[in-house]
This record gives sequence, C-alpha cells and structure tokens, in this order.
Amino acid sequence: MSSFSRKFTIRQVTPIIHFQFGEADATLRATELKPKLDRFLCGRYRAEQGETVPEAWQIADAPGNDGRSDYYHLNYKAQMFPKGETAKIEVGQNNFPMYFGNMGDGEKKHGLFCPEGLTLKITCLISDKAQREALLTFIGENLELFFLTHNFGTRQTKGYGGFLYCPEHSLAEQLALVQKVYPRFIYCKIKRINLDVAAIDRNTEWAKSADLVCMAMKTGRNLRKLKNIEDNDIKGYLMKDYPMTDGEDKAGNDKAMMKGAFGVGLTKDGKMPEQHQPEPGEYSFKRAVLGLTDTYTFHQENGKEIRKQEDCPVITVTHTDDQTAKTYINRFPSPVLVKVLPTAVCFLPEDAGPILDKEFAFQCGEHKEVISTPAVFDTAQFLEKFVGWYNGEFPAGKFQSGSLRDRCSKIRLYSVGGEQT
Repeated sequence: MSSFSRKFTIRQVTPIIHFQFGEADATLRATELKPKLDRFLCGRYRAEQGETVPEAWQIADAPGNDGRSDYYHLNYKAQMFPKGETAKIEVGQNNFPMYFGNMGDGEKKHGLFCPEGLTLKITCLISDKAQREALLTFIGENLELFFLTHNFGTRQTKGYGGFLYCPEHSLAEQLALVQKVYPRFIYCKIKRINLDVAAIDRNTEWAKSADLVCMAMKTGRNLRKLKNIEDNDIKGYLMKDYPMTDGEDKAGNDKAMMKGAFGVGLTKDGKMPEQHQPEPGEYSFKRAVLGLTDTYTFHQENGKEIRKQEDCPVITVTHTDDQTAKTYINRFPSPVLVKVLPTAVCFLPEDAGPILDKEFAFQCGEHKEVISTPAVFDTAQFLEKFVGWYNGEFPAGKFQSGSLRDRCSKIRLYSVGGEQT
C-alpha cells in the first residue's frame, strides 16, 4: 500500500436506493460521500482542537475554501469498490415500507446491497509526508463515528443507505460514540441484523420498527378497516399530545384547516365539516416540523363520498423562498434521522430551524389558504417527551386487539443523554 493511500472495509447495514442501479459496480457514490466526510472532519477537528483544519489539508483555491463556508474541501480523493457481487432489490410497497412509491415517473426504483461489504480507498494528495499521514490518521480515527451518524442515497433520513465501519463493536460502544455528535437521542433494540443477507421485506425488523415509531411520532394511523379497537383514528404524538408554545397550543392543525376551508373530508362522527374562512393564527402547520408532503387527497367533498380516485379533491402545498422567490416543497431536511445499527434503530435529532416560522400555501383549484409552521420546536426535547408517551400510553392504551397493537407493544424506546423513561 502506498504511503498516499489507506483502505478501509465498510459493511452495509441497509439497502441504498440508487438511481444508477443498472451500472456495473454501482454502490455508495464517492461524490456523495466526500462532501459529507469533509464537512464532518472539519467539524470534528474544530470540536477537538478548537480551530479550523490545517491549511495544508485543504485543496488550494478550491471553491468554498475561502474562510466563509462552514467546511473546507480536503486534499484527498475517495473511491468505493464493492467486495463481491452487488445484489439489486426492486423497490415496492411490500418490501420498502418507509419508501414512498416511484416518484410518479413510472420507472421502477431499486435498492443495492453489498453482502460482502465494500472497500473505501482514501488517497491523500498532500505532498508533505507528515501532513499527509496526519490527515490519513485523522480520517481513520473518525471513520467509525462518521458512518454511525450518516446515511446515503434516497430516503436516507428514514434509515436507507446505512453503512458501518467496525460493525462488530457492541451496542454500548456504538451509542457512546454517537453521543459525541448527538448528545441526546432515542433508540429501540432489535434482533441482530445479518449483514451478509440483502433481503428486505415487511418482516424486516428494523424497517418495521422505524415505520411504527415514526407513525406514532407524527401522523398516527387510520384503522377504520380493523375491528375491536378503541378508536379507529389513532393520532400521533405530535398531532395529539405534544405541548407546543402557549399560542400554538390553542391553534388547530392543518388537517382541520383543510376540512373547514375547503369542505373536504368528514368530521370524526362522519359529518360534513362546518366551512368557514380561517382567521390569522387560527391554525398551525405543525405536522411539517417532522417532514413534508406536497399533496393531500381527500375522498369526500362537501359531505359526499367520491369513489373514483381521479375525481378526489387534491390540495397541493408549496412554500415560496424569501430570498430566491422560488416555490417548492421538498427543500427542508427531516429533523429526525433514522440510523440503523446491527442491534438497534436510533432516532437522532437534527435542527428543525430551517422549517420554523415559514408560510405554506394550501391550494385546490383557485382556492388558496396560507398558514405558518410553529415558531419554536426543539427536536431533542420532543423525542425525549415522546419516549415517555410511547412507553406509557401509546401501545397498550390505543389498541384493544390486533397485530398492530402486538407489534407496537414489543417496541420499547430508550433515551440517551436526556430523561430516562
């Protein structure tokens, strides 16, 4: 091995949903990995040394290396090589429960998995030997923590595209490392994942656990097709019990606004909602703090059932950026990162700041209403309070019978660095 290069064996934990799945040796892309690794290394160096990375480590005159960005482009290149054959897995509703369809383009999506792992080759391009070895050493020392706190590819915030360096380390060791980046987070335990097997379906425990926990956090689930349940409309913690600020506690949610303003959907007792013009501050788009969708489809309008899907009223949601004046919906990262370890699923809190106090337009035909997201939301605090609610109230208190109750009841959440429940 050249003094300019180091090789590391990386094991894959969850499939990566890949747009280049048809290409030979397609796997984790270096073009996605290196910017994330650069940013991470710069952050770790500042955290450990209290200063920016040495100038000798930086690529001279590279765009962004101007002292104004929050990270620097470091002088190395990364290459990824699969060990053995890569397995291709077709993405479908039955085997990727946290993946939302095929983006409406009619093309099948695929996940890729390297059962034998892959080789990450880091080649440092610094001519000075001491600085070159220093950077390579620093990368090697921080590689485990990097992969413990990052995913890649499509739907990466929901656990897909997960890789690990040193997967054999114990759960306690891994959680202690994660805490260096996320001082407070929550997790649930799962049976050990066999990293040599690429198969994934609805019985895959990590995907099922992540799906159920995220459902309980935010949206809840409509269970009208199930019998012998206490309440067929199970609301998630964010929409039901999580205390927002005083003013926003009194505000209704976005679904209630859509029913009242657009005359769609039905009330809980099956009646037509009372239509009215929303007042400023009457409603809050609080579900958005845990992720966005760009459309809502209702099967009732003005109290009447609509049988044909193409006739159902669809309400679109958009946001206009103040600086660029561009209108979009999907430019806000999820504030909860699902990270899958061999024996646990972690839910890591990100900063929700980018989506707070933003106006969103809800529109159906010519009718448009505008409401704002909450002004304050602490993701770590939310997760800690959610643990107590989930462990104490959600599984046993909401379901009288059925497999969903049993599945939820088997999941117990734990808090790291915060309130122990």
